[in-house]
Amino acid sequence: VTQTVRLDPPVAVHEGDVIAITNLTNCGGPTYIQNLPSPLPPWGTTSLTVPGDANGDIYLPPYGPPLDPPVFLAAFGTTSVLPLLSGRFQVTLLATDPRTGAAAIGTPNQLGDRAGYFSLPDFTGDPQFPEVIVKMADATGVQTLGGTFWFFHAPLTDVLYTLTVRDLSTGAVKTYSNGSASPGQLCGGVDTTAFPGP
Repeated sequence: VTQTVRLDPPVAVHEGDVIAITNLTNCGGPTYIQNLPSPLPPWGTTSLTVPGDANGDIYLPPYGPPLDPPVFLAAFGTTSVLPLLSGRFQVTLLATDPRTGAAAIGTPNQLGDRAGYFSLPDFTGDPQFPEVIVKMADATGVQTLGGTFWFFHAPLTDVLYTLTVRDLSTGAVKTYSNGSASPGQLCGGVDTTAFPGP
C-alpha cells in the first residue's frame, strides 16, 4: 500500500531527521501490511494499528523480521533554504521590519554554487528583489588561509535579519545578524573560523 501524506502546515526536514506518521488509511480503513508470513497474527487480519505516535521499526514477533518499508519524501513548492557549496551548507533568513515589527522569512535566490541573495516578498512584493546577499568560500585546501570555510553576509536594506547556517556534514549550526538598522549603519559580517573542513 502506498499512502501519500501532506504535511500541512509545511515543516522543515533536514538530513538525519526522524519522521513519525500515524493514522494512515486505505479506502476508509487502516493501512494494511502485505506479505505477512503465515500463520497470520492472532487477530486474524493483516491490519496493523499502533496507538499514539509510531516511530522506529515496528516488530511483529514471532511472525517475521522487523517491518522496514521505505518512506519517500518529496518536496513541492518554494523553499526557504539557500544551498551553498554543493548543498553542504544550508542558509535561511528571518527578517524584522524596524518600522512595523513585522517578521518575514527570506526567499532564496541562487547565484551559482557559492553565493546567493534573499528577497523579502512579504515586505516588498517582489521575490527577486535583493535584500541580503551571502557568499561562502572553500579555503579548506589552503592552510595559510586557515583551512576552513568562510561565510560572508551583507545587507542591502535597513531591516534587521538573522541568518542561520547549517553544515550538513558536521551538524554545526551558526547564526549571524546585521548590526544597527539605522541608515548609514548597515553592517554585514564575515566568519572565517566557524566551519572547519573538510
